[in-house]
Amino acid sequence: MSKVPTYEDFCVDGKKVVDYICDYVKDIAKRDVIDYSLKPNFLHSRLAKEMPVKGEKFDKIMTDFNRKIMPGVLNWMHPNFYAYFGAGNAYPSVIGEMLSSAISSVGFSWASCPSLTELEQIVLDWFAKALDLPPFYLSKTRNLSSIGGGAIQNSASDSIFAAMAAARHRAIKTLQDQDSDRDAPPSKYLPKLVCFASLNAHSSVEKAAKILMVKLYAVEPNQEDSMTAVALEKAIKETRDKGLVPFFVLSTAGTTGQSAFDDIEKIGNVCKKYPSIWFHVDGAYGGNSFIVPEMRHLKRGMALTDSFNVNPNKLLLTAFDCSCLWVKDMKTFLEAYIVGSVDIEDQISTGIVDLHNFGVPWSRRFRALKLYFMFRMYGLKALQDYIRRVIKVGEHFAQLVKADTRFRVKNKPILGLVCFRLVGKSDETRRMAALPSPVDRLNEILLKKLNETNSIHLIPSHAQGKYVIRFVANQENCSEEQVEKAWRLIQETATKVLSSSSPHSSSMIMNDPFSKTRYLTSEQHESSPRRMLWDGASPVTIITDKDDDEDEDEDDDDDF
Repeated sequence: MSKVPTYEDFCVDGKKVVDYICDYVKDIAKRDVIDYSLKPNFLHSRLAKEMPVKGEKFDKIMTDFNRKIMPGVLNWMHPNFYAYFGAGNAYPSVIGEMLSSAISSVGFSWASCPSLTELEQIVLDWFAKALDLPPFYLSKTRNLSSIGGGAIQNSASDSIFAAMAAARHRAIKTLQDQDSDRDAPPSKYLPKLVCFASLNAHSSVEKAAKILMVKLYAVEPNQEDSMTAVALEKAIKETRDKGLVPFFVLSTAGTTGQSAFDDIEKIGNVCKKYPSIWFHVDGAYGGNSFIVPEMRHLKRGMALTDSFNVNPNKLLLTAFDCSCLWVKDMKTFLEAYIVGSVDIEDQISTGIVDLHNFGVPWSRRFRALKLYFMFRMYGLKALQDYIRRVIKVGEHFAQLVKADTRFRVKNKPILGLVCFRLVGKSDETRRMAALPSPVDRLNEILLKKLNETNSIHLIPSHAQGKYVIRFVANQENCSEEQVEKAWRLIQETATKVLSSSSPHSSSMIMNDPFSKTRYLTSEQHESSPRRMLWDGASPVTIITDKDDDEDEDEDDDDDF
């Protein structure tokens, strides 16, 4: 019989892994952010074609892991990683992950693991109070008059889907009650349902609408990249005039692409006029900032919401995955998910809701442990200090950009996220007129050249309708000195790009997997569905034969 790994072995091997993790974090700055020469399928040639018949030694596996797998890892915790959002890896949350995996309880009901169910409720109540959320989001054990509460989901995408599915269930039930045909199937009403979100909302909204087979109306944002109440109400009236039923509105507190905040209060007041609408706020990134009192003006109007989600793994240092979702009316939410003879009223009255009823997944991990260790070991003050430091560092970087007349800041630099754009001088950009949208191409080339240095990692986005480079400084140890170093590299690379006389082709950029941009021709754009959402990482650039060099820079005269 082959020898299998035991927990006696883990006592030895586990210590080696902890040492490896500590060395990785300590020395991460010595690594490249990513090996930019990597091509898709690189790993297939390095690893065996089939699983081993006999088990192998731990040390050999770790050697292969370090030599073959780690070179293909994009090091999100690297001090020069300024793409997407800095992922959390604070060690208290890592400890929570280790314990969750080792305990291995599956929390689909209170009976399957009482502590798992109750701890999740407790830490979400702690978090809701720290964020200063309305009392109706607290569990019944903390607020006897509450009929709401929350649970941890995998990601913001899951939270949004869960809320939209519950809203759809409520809307269909209402339409059935109003229909004289009591035997009509739920599918009868799907063509009538329409949800609303900003064109700058995350594309997971579009995915949720697609899966739930409902229409999505993407509302055009204003010049500050926010969805306005006026534009939303116009869209709602437009769809109602067509006989459609608005059932779900998503507002964003910190968009992925620009960190733009919608006006929750004004949008909520519009939603209040239409009883069929479920109002959800996606605060995956920006919602974390509400633990800081001076940022709470951005959450004004939360009392008008029906649900809210926030991801501590995006801006509170917690290891992925961790998306916290709260709902105002637990009974209405649960009706969309409960199957079989479950007494909803009984679960709500006791204040203990089985977690398998809180969305599609039946089985639940002990994710509350990482928040439990994070909140206890950091404490509220340290987390508030971290948020304030992110804000300060982001504002400092924005000032560096504004001081160089070749660049423009194209968003409000909130929460460490700055969208900037190289505009150069008219004679420098005119040289690129052979390519469509010369300033867009200029920035695509700059982004590619920056990432090729292996010293920094950035991604593109759209802000104010323009292609921009998106810079996020929200690592735990982010500092003004770090972003100053990054800015010097950006300036030096921009100088080389502007002085280069070599031609740059669109195909060179299109084939670059790390500075990804989705391309459409003018004809494709005209024939494609108008309402497509950006995802904050792959902006759409329209390729046109029109010579727009003459007016390309008109809107780039001033910083935001």
